[in-house]
Order: sequence, then structure tokens, then C-alpha cells
Amino acid sequence: MLKKIILATALVVGSVFAQNIHVGARAAGNIGTAWGENADKFGLEWGPGFTGGVDAKFAISPILSIVTGLEFEYRSLDWNLKKLVSAYADEMSGVSSSEIGMVSQVKFSFGLSYLDIPVLARIYPDPKFFIDAGIYVGFNVSSSLELSYQGLSRTMDTPEQMQKDTDFGLIAGIGYAVMPKVDVYFRYTMGLVDMLDVVKFASVSGNDVDYSDAPNIACKNMRFQLGVSYWFM
Repeated sequence: MLKKIILATALVVGSVFAQNIHVGARAAGNIGTAWGENADKFGLEWGPGFTGGVDAKFAISPILSIVTGLEFEYRSLDWNLKKLVSAYADEMSGVSSSEIGMVSQVKFSFGLSYLDIPVLARIYPDPKFFIDAGIYVGFNVSSSLELSYQGLSRTMDTPEQMQKDTDFGLIAGIGYAVMPKVDVYFRYTMGLVDMLDVVKFASVSGNDVDYSDAPNIACKNMRFQLGVSYWFM
């Protein structure tokens, strides 16, 4: 008798959770830049990227679910030194015009790859329309840097002095179920810690530079996503 009770209980629990848990895959294109103190003056610009991975959705009630997953995200970020030179022109009195002209033509392009874990509360004001709000943690798995000058370019690993291992931030978004198993969504992500220590860019040359007088430059993630989810379970 006890064996039958245990078996019946397992079947009931499995049935309930099979109805309340959904597994799917999602993919999105994104575009973003960096935000924070002096980020606009430093010349950090917008760059494209993409996201893809698997998600799990846990239904708490008809109007609330928890969505999490494991995703690969690629972000690109351009840094044009022309804007930097213009912003800090008053502080370059001791720099020759030829050096200023050379620096103005330099552009850095960063490529950052992350494994992200988002955790979202999904609210359904309507059975098909939903609102997302939550957090993400990102683990940097690779970081590259392309240096461009007068039509020439060189790609290298981002110097260790500039790299940050983890990222953390907030997510907000909206979405719509266009089919029973297909959602389209729009998300905004805002990082709360720096992706890169961009002040230490001179380390690409291998020089030992004193950064004590350098301005405080933030490089926090700010990115917009447009994507689709397919729930296959």
C-alpha cells in the first residue's frame, strides 16, 4: 500500500510541475553603449551584438512567472578618441598639434563575450501581453580589442589591466505571445558595474603608466534587445 501511495504522489507532483514549468530557447539582436560618469565625454559609442540561449519559465500563478536561463551574449563597443580630444582640449596645452591630430584619428573597438544568467519576474496583465523586470549576472569569457588608425587595424586580446571578470545589472522589458509557443519581446539592460577599465587604455602599449591623475570614467553596460522565444516544452 505504501508503495502505491508513493507512486501516486510522484505522478501527481510530476503532472503539476510539468504543467507549471516550460523550457525554451531565445535569440535576440542588441545594440548598446556604455553609461556612467564622463562616459559621453570619453567618446564611447554604440555597437551591435546578439544574445542566444535556453530559458526556463516557472508559473507561480496565472499572472506571475519566474523566468531564468543561461545565455551567451556578444557586445561590441566603439571608442572614438576624436571626441575625447575635443572634450579635454583645454587640458592639452602641453601637447603638440601633430600629436593631437594623430590621436584624433585613433579608434578602439571592443568585442565582449559573456555567459549571462538572468532572473526575471514576468507579469501578465493580459494572457498574451507580459512585462519583465529583474536582474542579470554576466561572466566575461573573452574580450578582444581592435585598434584602427588611418585605414590600418590590428586585433588583440584586451589587456588584463582593462578587463573585468563579472557584470551585474538590471533588466526591464515587455513582450507579446504571437503564438502559443512563440513570444516576441523588447528588453532594456542597465549594468551597475564597469565592463572595462577604459582609463587604462595606455596599457595596450605595455607601458607602466601612472593613472593617479586620470579622470574617473565609467563604462557600464547599456543595451537594447529585440528578440524571440520559442517554448518547446
